Amino acid sequence: MATISQKERAERLFRWKQDSVKALSEYGSREQAARLLTAKLHAERLAREARFVAKTRTSVRNNP
Repeated sequence: MATISQKERAERLFRWKQDSVKALSEYGSREQAARLLTAKLHAERLAREARFVAKTRTSVRNNP
């Protein structure tokens, strides 16, 4: 009986370790996706601000 319980315990530990690796991989993927989205939104904001500044400077020069 002792060998069966040891085998079951070993199988449970193996599955737990596999689940841990899978969870860590998924976490890393979500983190990378969040960083990419943040970078994209940051670039869009900078571009929008640059257009606003360029528009403001152009309107100031045209209206002395």
